[in-house]
Amino acid sequence: MKNNYFLNPYKKNLKRKILNGFDQLSEGNYKPLTQLFADDVHYCFEGTHCLGGERHSKEAVELWFERLLRLLPSKFKINSILIYGMPWNTDVIIEFTDTVSPAYSPSYTNNGIQKAKIVWGKAKDIHTYVDTYKIQTALQKLSENGISEASAEPCLFT
Repeated sequence: MKNNYFLNPYKKNLKRKILNGFDQLSEGNYKPLTQLFADDVHYCFEGTHCLGGERHSKEAVELWFERLLRLLPSKFKINSILIYGMPWNTDVIIEFTDTVSPAYSPSYTNNGIQKAKIVWGKAKDIHTYVDTYKIQTALQKLSENGISEASAEPCLFT
């Protein structure tokens, strides 16, 4: 199936909103991104660390983003976005590079993939895949330097 954004205003608009959301997230503002989420969104982030696990509401995901921004401030570069399907059943795959600048450890780059199921413009299911070893290493360094939240339970916001 061809992805022609110029002929499909729904896909063009969705792509614009996603890009804006990640741009805003890079500036520390997660709200434009979470405005795209359904109230009962299911969000899964890989890993057995304080950011890992699943969330089952928009409110829980917003708390997760607040923790992410406190612990691992990040700048996102979107490398590609694939959008396919109809407005009532849209699949989105985002390939990104995340430059992370945590306190007490050097900046690092983490490449990731995010898969999302969108229904009528609202994300219902999102799964993010990244190199969890890099995240765990940065969180461990934060914990060693007295940031207790970096070693909190991953299921805190489920």
